[in-house]
Amino acid sequence: MSRDPKPHVEGVPHDEPLSRALEAARQAAGVLEHAEPLHDAERTSARLAALRERVDQAILAETGTVAALRALSVRAQLVVSVLVMGVATAVVFLFLPRADLARNRLLAIAVSAALATMSFVLVVRCCRPLHQPELRRSTSASLLFAGVMLAAAIALVRRSEPSFGGAFASECASCIGLGAALALPGLLFVLATRRHAHAEWTVPLIAGAAAGIFAQGVLELHCPLGGRAHHTLGHFALVPLLAVVAYAAAMRFNPKLRSKVESREK
Repeated sequence: MSRDPKPHVEGVPHDEPLSRALEAARQAAGVLEHAEPLHDAERTSARLAALRERVDQAILAETGTVAALRALSVRAQLVVSVLVMGVATAVVFLFLPRADLARNRLLAIAVSAALATMSFVLVVRCCRPLHQPELRRSTSASLLFAGVMLAAAIALVRRSEPSFGGAFASECASCIGLGAALALPGLLFVLATRRHAHAEWTVPLIAGAAAGIFAQGVLELHCPLGGRAHHTLGHFALVPLLAVVAYAAAMRFNPKLRSKVESREK
């Protein structure tokens, strides 16, 4: 029986390697026919050169401590964040511990560690490398929601407060002041390392919430009060408070972020 003829390019002998080579040559010729003209390539090259010049100018414009912080790798930024959190925790644990820490040490440390871990997860989101694709907004919202719910649950799972008064207000104010003082260094560091050209409006919100969650965890090692109202208004209140403060500060001092938000609202 005769064998079936091999598929081949029309007008070319039945030589399969040669047919494939000719077909590849035809495809290459088609690509060349549709290549951009020389003047289009020159315009593209000019645009890339202008972009490179703007990037170089932006880098040169960064000076001082902020420039040095932004020059750190993402891994180094995360290490510094952990060190800042560790120093604040050590200060409270060694010099400002709660009076009943000896009796409730394990529970206080466990709660503080859980909140610190959640805070670090949010910091990792804020320090996401620029070469990686941006997380979807739903992912960022889910992380933020999980952190806020964890902090709220820890504050609400307490005994009810017997009464409110002047002492209650002063105690809440004292915890808020101490928590904010402990959280602000880390918050300022995270915000300072974010470049304006790649600003996202979710970053200051998440960074502020992370700082508040961390502060709430550190206060577990300092505050002996166990009332639900105190933990809600004196500890958990730091989460929305620092989130709003961080967002307002970013909108005030980051014009590119402000213009991005305004253009999105139009």
